[in-house]
Amino acid sequence: MGLGRNWRRLWAADAVSSLGDGAYAAAIPLLAVYFTRSPAQVAGVATAASLPWLLCSLHAGVLADRYDRRRLMSIAQTVQAIAVGLAAIVAIIPDGRIWMIYVTSFALGAAETVFSNAAQSMLPTVVATAHLEAANGRQYATETVTQQFIGPPLGSLLFAAALPATRSLPFWLDALSFAVSALLIARIRIAPTAASAPADIAAAIPADRAAVAVFATGGTGAAGGEPTPSAPSPRSTMRHDIAEGLRWLVHHRLLRTLAILLAVTNMAGQIANSTFVLFATQQLHVGTRGFGVLLAASAIGGVVGGLASRRIVARLGTRRAIITGATIGAASAAVVGLLARDAYVMIACLAASAFSATVWNVATVSMRQRIIPDRIRGRVNSVYRLAGWGSLPIGAAIGGAIATSFGLRSPWFVAAGLRVAVVVAILAVLRPALFAAAESDSVSPPAPVPVAT
Repeated sequence: MGLGRNWRRLWAADAVSSLGDGAYAAAIPLLAVYFTRSPAQVAGVATAASLPWLLCSLHAGVLADRYDRRRLMSIAQTVQAIAVGLAAIVAIIPDGRIWMIYVTSFALGAAETVFSNAAQSMLPTVVATAHLEAANGRQYATETVTQQFIGPPLGSLLFAAALPATRSLPFWLDALSFAVSALLIARIRIAPTAASAPADIAAAIPADRAAVAVFATGGTGAAGGEPTPSAPSPRSTMRHDIAEGLRWLVHHRLLRTLAILLAVTNMAGQIANSTFVLFATQQLHVGTRGFGVLLAASAIGGVVGGLASRRIVARLGTRRAIITGATIGAASAAVVGLLARDAYVMIACLAASAFSATVWNVATVSMRQRIIPDRIRGRVNSVYRLAGWGSLPIGAAIGGAIATSFGLRSPWFVAAGLRVAVVVAILAVLRPALFAAAESDSVSPPAPVPVAT
C-alpha cells in the first residue's frame, strides 16, 4: 500500500538516524567500560540518557502542540548531532571522564523527548488513520534493522579498531546521521493544523473546522465529561497546557492504565539492560565485537514483529496483541535468568523480547494516535510517555544496585517478576469492553493534505 511521499521522507529520516543510533548504542557502553568497571557507574550512562523523559517530557508535549512539529523534529535532530559530536571528542581526549558521558547522554535524551513526541503526534497527519498500524510497523521494522542489526556491529567494529582515535568514529557516524535526518525532515510538506501550526497560522484556520471537531466528540474529550481542550498558544502558561493533557489522560481509564503498565514494563527492561554490557562480557564471555553481534542478532525479532504486527493486531485485536507481547517479554526475561549461559540462548531471548516490544508498541501507539485528538495529542502523549519512559532512569539505578549487591544475573529475575505482574494486571483490569468503547469513541482526523513542493 502507498503511504505517500511525506511518509517516505519521514521513514528515510528515521532509517538514517536509527543507523547512527545503532552504532552509538554499541559504542557508548563500551566507552563507559573503558572509563570504569563499576556496575553502578556504567548503569549511570543509561540513567543520564533516560532521565530527560522524567524531567522534560511534559514540556516537550506542550511544544509539540504549540509549534510546527516538523520544525521541532528538525531542530531536535540538529541538537542531537551536536551532543553526539561532543561525545566523540570525549572518546579521544586524554583526560576524559565518565561524567562527561553523562552530560552528553542527558543532552541527547533531552532532544529525543522533543523529537519523539513531535514525531508520534505528527504521524496521523502524514498517513490516513486506517494505515497507522502499517506505517508504525514498517517504521519499527526499519528501526530494528538499522538500529540493532546493522548499526551495533558497525559501531563496535569501529570502536574496537586498532587506533585509539577510532573510538570516536561511531559517534561521528551518529552525528552525521542526525544531520542528514534533519535535512530530510525539513523537506516534509503538510498542511498546518490547529494543533501543529504556530499561533498566528492556527488563528487563521476557519472556526467552522474547529466546531466540526467539537461536534464530533459531543463537546467532550474521550475522557467522558472532560471539556474538549483547545490547541495551546504561546501566550498560555506551560503549567496550564500541561494540566490539560494530564486531566485528559487521567480521565481516560484505558490509556491511564496502559501508561502505568508501560512504566512497570520499561522499568523492568531497564533493570536488566542497564548492566547488560557487563553481563554479556563477564557472564557470556563475548568480546567487544561479539557484543555488537549479540545486539544485532536480537534485531531479528524486532524485524519480524514490525512486519507482522499489522496482521497480528488485525487478527487478534489490540487487547490480545498487547497480552501476547507482554507474555513473550516476561518469558524471555525469565529464560535469560534461568538458562542463559552462552550467546546462543541469549540471542534467542533477545529476539523474543524485541518481537514482544515491537508488537506492544505498534498496537498501543496506533491506538493512541487514533484515540487522542490532534489538538492535544502532543500533551497527552507527553504525560503518557512521562509515566512510561520516566521509569527508565529509576530502572537503571535499581538495576545497577541489584547487580552490584547480588550479581549480574539477578536483575533478569527481578525484570521477569515485574513483567509477569503486568500480564496479570492486563488480564484482570483491561477487559475487552474497555478497548471496544475507546475505539468507538475515537474520532478519525481528516485525511492528510500534502502541500505542493
